[in-house]
Amino acid sequence: MASPVILVDQPTPLFDATVAIEVRGFPARQPVTITAIQTYPNMSRWQGRATFMSDDEGCVYVARQAPISGTYDDVAAMGLIWSAELLPGQTRTPPPGSIMQPKPVQLEATSPDGTRAELMLERHVAGPGVTRMLIRTEGMHRAAEYGIVANFRFPQHNARLSPQTRTEQLSWLRRVLDWQTVADDAERFAAHGADGSCGGSIDLHRSRSTYARWHQRYVLRR
Repeated sequence: MASPVILVDQPTPLFDATVAIEVRGFPARQPVTITAIQTYPNMSRWQGRATFMSDDEGCVYVARQAPISGTYDDVAAMGLIWSAELLPGQTRTPPPGSIMQPKPVQLEATSPDGTRAELMLERHVAGPGVTRMLIRTEGMHRAAEYGIVANFRFPQHNARLSPQTRTEQLSWLRRVLDWQTVADDAERFAAHGADGSCGGSIDLHRSRSTYARWHQRYVLRR
């Protein structure tokens, strides 16, 4: 029997890439448990796990097989990643710029007879040659420090904004006031914002994204 091994088609994939994970050299027609532990810059650790039945050759193909148990229960190439659960342990404030650092994933496969294999995977936020640069204009800084309302409170600030930006900000503020009028708690606030029942087309996610754009912007450059 060949030595036990974990194989992947991409050892350094991007975050949105699908990785094919295979296990070979294990006992035939026996359960094989695969775990994937992701470690983030804040030292939080997340574990996905799944147990499969190996085929007649002692192989497991994660992208083509459904697990018999684990943190997910259907065929999913990246199920070990997206189904991960937070492990106990302390976290810390991540260091500046750590968002662009590769995120390691420790893969381990074991079987009841003690057969074992390991592989380290590195997931990347951006491809080679891509850098991240913070862009923060005076207007963005002012909105982040004093809030959007300050643009309307102080005319000298409002005058620096384009007509389109003033219209977008005012529309956003009006929607927030509408939500507060019809919702007296957090659950009702979210429900009204999601279904648009407080008038107009209301999208909580889009509104948060719009506010974030005024706060600060990042660009990726190659």
